[in-house]
Amino acid sequence: MSGQGPFSGKAALALVAAMGALLLGLAWLAGAAPAQVPAAGAHAGGRGLDGYAGLATLLEVAGYPVAVGSSAGFGASEGSGLLVLTPPAEADGRAIQRRVMAHLPHGPVLVVLPKWQTAAAQGASGAAPGWVWLTGLALPGWKGFADDVAIGVAPAAPPVIGPEGTGAVLPRADLALAGTGAALAPLVTDGAGRVLAAAYRPGWVPPRAPPLILVFEPDLLNNAGLAHAENAALAEALVRRALAGRQGAARAIGFDLALNGLGRPTNLVALAFTPPFLAATLCLLLAGLGVGWRGFVRLAPPERALAAPANGRRLLVANMAALILRARRWRVLGAPYADGAAARLARALGLARSLPPPAQQAALARLLAARGRPDLDLPATLEALAAPHGEGALLQAAQQLHTIERTLTR
Repeated sequence: MSGQGPFSGKAALALVAAMGALLLGLAWLAGAAPAQVPAAGAHAGGRGLDGYAGLATLLEVAGYPVAVGSSAGFGASEGSGLLVLTPPAEADGRAIQRRVMAHLPHGPVLVVLPKWQTAAAQGASGAAPGWVWLTGLALPGWKGFADDVAIGVAPAAPPVIGPEGTGAVLPRADLALAGTGAALAPLVTDGAGRVLAAAYRPGWVPPRAPPLILVFEPDLLNNAGLAHAENAALAEALVRRALAGRQGAARAIGFDLALNGLGRPTNLVALAFTPPFLAATLCLLLAGLGVGWRGFVRLAPPERALAAPANGRRLLVANMAALILRARRWRVLGAPYADGAAARLARALGLARSLPPPAQQAALARLLAARGRPDLDLPATLEALAAPHGEGALLQAAQQLHTIERTLTR
């Protein structure tokens, strides 16, 4: 039987490593596939009148690190940067509250309220993908978030003044959203003092927490509003106010689309690394490492070749010898061996079976003398076998008897 394995050690290790790398690659592709952001809607990918693709582009051109994400955890991992939320009117207020509270300890949050109902402008002459018609108002009903703030619709009185003395032009000044509430610190107001954007400081926001800004009038920041240069300057002023005192990565801006219904569905890979499934995943990884190591050891060549099996007689003798060594009953082994050896010699030399053992031993002694070996004392050897004094004495007597047998039977 050959002891050579089917693969060398290096080949087995390379095979196991390649399979592990392939598995990790498939897991990464399953969990990191980019999500497609539609061009229509009131979010950072929207290119219609109510979208905010223009705002994202404006801030990127202004030198801010901008990212648009569709994961429910987007923004929190970016450290202390600005998180921008543009939830629709039908969004769950409690979900908005959870998202704001999750990021606010890390950095400022800017929430833009919805305003317009829209219809796709597909089929219209010259309409580009994502363009929409404005068909009516859709005011937010976010129960569970900013419940102490009231929203109203009324004509805006000029002029509209924002941070750093910036102004703004409202595309529909006759339908302007404004907010009222004791926890609001106005940032953008109209000529009548109505609050179009404000810093929000309710009781659940810690005193030293980053700013939480509510923009009640979305036309200040959406694509329709950014058609005016004044609104672009006001948008940058609001962002500078939110990021005041922050440098480097802390000036990053993330647009989260999860509240717009564009959150990437949780795949099995992401779920596997989310508590409480993380513990089971770690156990499976450890088990996989064990299985991989076992596979490497199994496929590698054995340390030594297997010994060829002995023939039947030698194997039987070896098994009997092992049994004798294990039992260690030396005192009961020598006498039967001595009797058997004497009888075997008598048969081999043709001695009469009727001779008693003493006579047989005397005849064998004469034969040894005739062969020139009077030094080989058969009776003494048989007596030593019958009553051995330990393992060494038994082995010495057996070797002496073997010499006598060879001398007499040659």
